[in-house]
Parts: sequence; C-alpha cells; structure tokens
Amino acid sequence: MSAEAENIEHNVHSQDDEHEHQDHAHYHAKMKPFALVFGGALILASFLAEAFYDEPALAILSARLGSVLLSIPIVIDAAKHIAKGKIHMDSLVGIALIAAIVMQKYQEAGIIAFFMLIAIALEERTAHGAQKSIKGIISLTPNIARLLKGNDEIDVKLSEFNIGDVVRVRPGENFPADGQIIKGTSTVN
Repeated sequence: MSAEAENIEHNVHSQDDEHEHQDHAHYHAKMKPFALVFGGALILASFLAEAFYDEPALAILSARLGSVLLSIPIVIDAAKHIAKGKIHMDSLVGIALIAAIVMQKYQEAGIIAFFMLIAIALEERTAHGAQKSIKGIISLTPNIARLLKGNDEIDVKLSEFNIGDVVRVRPGENFPADGQIIKGTSTVN
C-alpha cells in the first residue's frame, strides 16, 4: 500500500471515529438533565423510606422508577456497542445494571447509573476541552513551507517534505515541522 493510500485510509478511520465520538457526546449531553431528574427520584426514595418506614410502597416505587429510567440509556448504549462488537466501560456497567435490577437491588442500580451518567458528562466536558486545545494547536501549523533548493525557495506542501530538507522560516511565521535550526537567529515561542 502506498504512503498516500495509507494516509487516505487513516483519514477515513479518523473521520469515522470522530463521527462516532460526536454522536456519543451528543447522546450523553442529552442525558445530563435525565440523570438529575431521576437521580432526584432515588434521593426521594431514600427520604420516603425513612419517613414512611412502616409503608415502604411509595419508596420502593420511586426507587424502581428512578433506577430503571436511569439504567435505560446506559443499557441501550451498551447494546449498541455490543452489537457493533465493541466493549466499552458503558457495556460492562449496562450488564451490571441489568443484573442489579433482576436481583431487585433497585437503589443500588440507580445509584450506579446516576454516577455513571454524571461521570460520562464530566468525561465529555474534559474531552471536549482537550479536543478544542488540540485543534487550536493544529491550526497553528502551516500547510505550506519554503523549501530551500540551493539559493532558491520553493513553496511545498508539508506532505512533500523529506528528512533532511532545509526550510526557511521568516519572523512571525510558525515552524512547519520539527527540526534543527542551522542558520540565523530569532526569538520563538
């Protein structure tokens, strides 16, 4: 496979992964309010269990409702990943949630689902910030550089660089690639 074909193949996979990540991030962004509302149902279940310990039906109903509804998005997401042949942390948590609900450990299932959704929301926020920083750094890299051939300067794309090529970087310009300064003086950031 040629270098160009490898690059094209790599870019296609990167775009697919980016699209899947964006879908995943969008899905979990919609789940934040969901997690808060039904997490509240679990907290309510705890208070109801304390307040009406002789009549636990309302507390049990609230716990069941909260745990099942919090678990649904995680279990659906897990099923999608498993159907694609991918196992993620969400998949394992989804299986654990199903097991907890089957064993009638509703509050435990709900608490796990609640903290999982909150953790995913925090993870997405952190990842989004990191992606934004990386894109900012990448945008600083020029697409074209001045390749020196004897006394001539030739504008070339970065993909046409070879190890050992010499380029000229003028004041205020960004370096097109890693290298070693062989001539001249300046201040760089």
